Amino acid sequence: MRKCSHDYLLAFDLGTTGNKVVLIDADTAVVVDSETSRYPTSTAQGGRVEQSPEDWWGSAVEGCRAIAGRCPDALRNVAAIGCTGMMNGVVVVDSAGHSVRPSIIHADTRAMGQSARFKELMGADAILLLSMG
Repeated sequence: MRKCSHDYLLAFDLGTTGNKVVLIDADTAVVVDSETSRYPTSTAQGGRVEQSPEDWWGSAVEGCRAIAGRCPDALRNVAAIGCTGMMNGVVVVDSAGHSVRPSIIHADTRAMGQSARFKELMGADAILLLSMG
């Protein structure tokens, strides 16, 4: 068991295959501990690639529990939390903020035909300008 008596940074990296939780010493920037929890990806014909937001949350909890088991006081001394994750995922939620379906992630290719048609009609530069806000 590690002695954990000062401030830490806690980082979450939500990746395509799992969530990595990293505990970092805030004074030295040294990684004290880390844990990776995997979650499944659902695929189907037609290019469907989805994941469950509940699995993402569960992996974050699992990672924190594993680190807390090895360094019990550390999570009480977290000065800051950082999160990063895969881009372009869609999470549809209800009025209470609960996901209503699996998340469509960036590897999903169901809209390739529509995307090609938009590019043909509007041009890549116009689409980029519109999507950048």
